[in-house]
Amino acid sequence: MNKTILLGLALAASVSAANAYHVEKYDGQFGMSLEGAYGIATKDAMPNVAGGNLSIFNYIETGSIVHQISLNGGILAGSHHPSVHDLGISGPYTASLRSTYIPMMAGYTLNLPIGDYTMFYLGGKAGATYGDVKATIHGLEDGSRSRTISTTKFSWAAQAGFKFSVSQSTDFVIGYEYYQIQGYNDPGYHIIKLGFSWDF
Repeated sequence: MNKTILLGLALAASVSAANAYHVEKYDGQFGMSLEGAYGIATKDAMPNVAGGNLSIFNYIETGSIVHQISLNGGILAGSHHPSVHDLGISGPYTASLRSTYIPMMAGYTLNLPIGDYTMFYLGGKAGATYGDVKATIHGLEDGSRSRTISTTKFSWAAQAGFKFSVSQSTDFVIGYEYYQIQGYNDPGYHIIKLGFSWDF
């Protein structure tokens, strides 16, 4: 019985200490994060992309849960040589494709403490993405021809991952994001992100 009581008291003290740590570190804090990203395209015709994301955010702590409101911007770019058949073209040609995306989105993230120095996060973002896609067909009788499409479209993302506290003002962040540009024929990307966030 005494051992059970002592174990319960120790567990309660641990939870209380963890909550106190998160309240002190995150409640009402503004900050920013910088993450590197690599995205795998969901369509064979589109290239994989790499780049980065910059986020400015505000933490709002309620009990043991930390809410996060953010503004996010970044750049993703990539190129490859798809099959001309993936582009809807037939013939003895080759193709190259270059894509650049600049997303600007607002987001909400729910941060759940799972230890003194670790949080699991789950959230989403929505906004607009400026895209610049250049396709070039090689091997034509007159050499090669290129077409560039530049447009801004609605985009959204769903994300999840972990934050590891490395100091009172710094977290290491690792996560997964599904990023979709509007439209059934537009690409989606499975993105892995690594980076750091800082509280002000």
